[in-house]
Amino acid sequence: MMIRTLLMRDVRLAFGRGGVAWASLAFMLVASTLFTFSLGPEALQQHAAQLLWMLALFSSLLLQPSIFEKDADDGTLDQLRLLPLAPESLVLTKIIAHWLAAILPLLALTPVIGIFAGFETAQWQGLLVSLLLGTPALACITALGAALTLGSRRGAAVQALVTLPLYIPTLIFASAMTAGAGPVHLGALLGLALLSLPCACIACAWLILQSD
Repeated sequence: MMIRTLLMRDVRLAFGRGGVAWASLAFMLVASTLFTFSLGPEALQQHAAQLLWMLALFSSLLLQPSIFEKDADDGTLDQLRLLPLAPESLVLTKIIAHWLAAILPLLALTPVIGIFAGFETAQWQGLLVSLLLGTPALACITALGAALTLGSRRGAAVQALVTLPLYIPTLIFASAMTAGAGPVHLGALLGLALLSLPCACIACAWLILQSD
């Protein structure tokens, strides 16, 4: 019950008036529109999958400060740590809320971009499945970078340097999926997500406790 309450709090903050989810959606709309008008519809048809994965990555990085930094700055994180709740569970709610804010708008846009790109239904549905399986790993890595740089004055630059190499395995398998690879790569994306989630929860919880 407490986990659900905390999750709903973060989701309301993300999707409320002026929430980060709307900034994510605006970024995706602007980026996809500029891509289409600058390179043309043919480029969109050829590179729509790569565009969606890059949007997922950049949106996750754009919203990285909202995971822990804002709550740390106003003292909310210290108050949350006093709750009778395991730190790993607190981190889990943060990761889920971040995924919903950064990735859910992209999933809603995927069919639209697929239609504009001339994809058949099976094509954009396959791309949607790959995003559903692979983006949780991106959210976990982003949370890890946010926890690593908690309290750093150069947080944004350090976060990018720390986390960008960690995204590479997920992006490699995602690229293979866009090239028409089969269930093996889908399984690899799912495996990365399942491995990243507990590792990120444990590592982020430890880093938050050490940030005093």
